[in-house]
Amino acid sequence: MTEPAAARELQPGASFGRYVILRKIGAGGMATVYEARHVDLHKRVALKTLHPWHALRLDVVQRFMLEGRAASRLAHQHVVGISDIGVEQGVPFMALDLLLGEELASLLDRDGALPLDRVAAVMLPVISAVAAAHEAGVLHRDLKPDNIFLAWRRPHGEHPVLLDFGISKIDAGPATPLTAAGEVLGTPPYMSPEQVLRGMASFDERSDQYALGVMLYECAAGVLPFRHEAIEALMVAVARGGAPPPSSHAPSLPPAFDALVARAMSLAPERRFSSVLALGRALLEFAGPHARALWATEFADVGAPVSRQPAVVLRPADLGALPIWSGVPPAELTALLALAPPARVESGAAVFDQGARAASAFVVISGEVEIWKTHGADTWEIDAAGAGAQLGLIALWEDGGRSVSAIAKSDVIVVEVKRSALPALVERCPTAVDRLYDEATAAAVRRLRGAGERASQLFSRPKGPSREALVRLAAAIGEWSVGLPAETRSAGRHG
Repeated sequence: MTEPAAARELQPGASFGRYVILRKIGAGGMATVYEARHVDLHKRVALKTLHPWHALRLDVVQRFMLEGRAASRLAHQHVVGISDIGVEQGVPFMALDLLLGEELASLLDRDGALPLDRVAAVMLPVISAVAAAHEAGVLHRDLKPDNIFLAWRRPHGEHPVLLDFGISKIDAGPATPLTAAGEVLGTPPYMSPEQVLRGMASFDERSDQYALGVMLYECAAGVLPFRHEAIEALMVAVARGGAPPPSSHAPSLPPAFDALVARAMSLAPERRFSSVLALGRALLEFAGPHARALWATEFADVGAPVSRQPAVVLRPADLGALPIWSGVPPAELTALLALAPPARVESGAAVFDQGARAASAFVVISGEVEIWKTHGADTWEIDAAGAGAQLGLIALWEDGGRSVSAIAKSDVIVVEVKRSALPALVERCPTAVDRLYDEATAAAVRRLRGAGERASQLFSRPKGPSREALVRLAAAIGEWSVGLPAETRSAGRHG
């Protein structure tokens, strides 16, 4: 009697439905992968077959089939293609694109930390693929270097591909749940704090973003942010947060990249980027010329405020209602709107990020902005600003990195005044620009006087200044838009 395929490993030359097995590629905890040839098309594929002991479990078979449906609904060149799925000889299987290359995990094991432009070149396609999944209602839920394959494809060479949607979740309406509310799935070093603490019921797009942040950390630093041999200790560390910045392992990494990773890995999901597309937009800043040109359209203009909403229309009277431009001739305000067009920044998105190159100032027209400062492993909320606030005026005259981040607390409308536009603004809007100069001068005087007085108060205390107070003081000295309150407020804190 012939042994059923479900009880044995497939051998080279064996027939398996429409396929002939050529060789075994590898095996994981759930499935075995073979190189196979389609009998009619003569096309070589990667044939993924479920292990026989798993094939007897309905929930595992459902997850296996879910993987095929999840990946097949994503028409994205950086998501592995699936051409067939079914059950043959009692074995659930799927036929995937046959990829030549290696997993990102193998590259990191061999080479350690990657140059920052290489990190961007590898991860931007992955982020784009995850963004496409989210737009299609698919959460991956197991993002890690083992599931990123660096395929070699002509004519462009390295081609990152997102694999393994085996524990993904599809938003497809009412269905029998495959995951219990408190169940925890995934790979511990890449799990989000909410995943660890509250199980899969709390998992959303921001949890996938957290895993991308961990991978960015690992790719650039050469190590994971949390490293414990015991799973329990690792889970506790993830839940607590506070990983040291990537630059503590790779000192050449810029502060802006530390800030990017810290935000993607924030303990509080609402403090992360508004979407993985927004994360990709921030990462594009570190890409080389080729990757930047390739992904500029997908992730839009790095220097522009994040906005995926219709264009904002303002009237000169809307600007004239603000104290800084009260009484400015309407003709100047009309010209100002033409040279410094307004933009809408979505709630949770960045107006600008700490460490990023500063080449423009912002005037808040409506909404509220929170000011955050990253220092070491902590990020502190140190101030808030509403309509009429001027952010980053120093950037109009001094080139350098942002000393703080400005995050939209609600949908915010801002006018961005770029340094490159100043000559035209001076010519066409002299009164409006004079107001910016006057405000900058007043802000400089306030920050110098206030910083000196505040420093004297802090250091006169018996216990000396707290770390939080010094962070707030440094932020106010480095960024004119940050105030110096008489007493330090209780600040939010995340890793």
